[in-house]
Amino acid sequence: MKILIVHPKLIWRGAEKLSVNFAVNLQKLGHKVSYLTLFVDDKGKSEDIKKLHLILPSRFWQKVITKNEFTLSFFGFWTLLFMTLKYAKKCQIINAQNFPAPWVAVIAGKILGKPIIWTLYDVPQKISWKKRNSLIEYLIWFFAASVIDKLLVSQIDEIIVQGSFEYKKVLKRYGRKSKIIMPVINERFFVGVKKTSHLGINPEAKYIMVSASHLHFRKNQKIIIKAFKEIESKIDKPLLVFAGDGPDRHKLIDLVKRLSLTEKVIFTGILSEKEMSELYSKSKLLLLPSLEEPFGLTPFEALLSGACPVVSDRTGCSEVIRKYNLGYVVKPTVSDFAGTILRAYKNKKEVLADVTRGKLWTKKNMAPIRYAKEHELIFREYI
Repeated sequence: MKILIVHPKLIWRGAEKLSVNFAVNLQKLGHKVSYLTLFVDDKGKSEDIKKLHLILPSRFWQKVITKNEFTLSFFGFWTLLFMTLKYAKKCQIINAQNFPAPWVAVIAGKILGKPIIWTLYDVPQKISWKKRNSLIEYLIWFFAASVIDKLLVSQIDEIIVQGSFEYKKVLKRYGRKSKIIMPVINERFFVGVKKTSHLGINPEAKYIMVSASHLHFRKNQKIIIKAFKEIESKIDKPLLVFAGDGPDRHKLIDLVKRLSLTEKVIFTGILSEKEMSELYSKSKLLLLPSLEEPFGLTPFEALLSGACPVVSDRTGCSEVIRKYNLGYVVKPTVSDFAGTILRAYKNKKEVLADVTRGKLWTKKNMAPIRYAKEHELIFREYI
């Protein structure tokens, strides 16, 4: 098959890494895959990116688009549409991913008569005025969750979601059923760590907890810091590590300073998959306190490296973790996270049992080629 994947920008978060890994494994299955995007961020760049046939605007136009938030949102949309119209002519199927790719794919697909499959990582949602980081962000998600979105999505041939959380959201928003394909993690985490580096971490730290996600209010990282403050005196040489970046970075750093935790909480910025594997191998717990998370891959990456996940019950992956006893599932509150961290610290045998089950389960169910094969079956239905 000739497949065109449309993903607006490659800034290295979970959806982007999964997307690139997916494209690489489609190629391993013998398909010709073109990956269309506006730009690639070098920070934490996926090791798989060099294996892809990337379609990008000229370097000059990339600079114009990425100059600021307005140029990216306005010129980015029209550039993505123009490029999709140009390159979709030679493909058999358009696979849309992050917003506004579904809108672009519908317009181009209807004009060119191409089937459109949306691999959905998250249903677009409005941001409240109080939570906005900028006017542009507010307006983008206001329109992304509007009646325009419902109208355009009604023209998509098939929607693929990661689990029942998003299945229910799609049913509620769009009034249609979707197909569930559970996501997978990169091969990098199956390999393990051969050489380790400090990654800016105090080598004297004995009990490392890591949060690996976009620093955004929906990820709810502030409760981890507050929970850590409650229990850090009860743990021998604890350290809390935030891996990632985002609009809430400075707010979280300010909170750390106000709580006098600057010696025990660090921010690494965006890390590569190799560096994340190293960080997990040094850690005891992976903390995921999201208020909403379509699925969440970091718990399974961490399990392969021996770190036990503590996840919010508002994450898609919580269903799997609870069902198979692969870690802890708790409410996203300060008291629940603080209590569970202490429980894990005091019950090493319980944690070891969860991690052992988690490693076996992840190796069996999260291999990347499975994700590509399940997409392949759906793609064939429309060709």
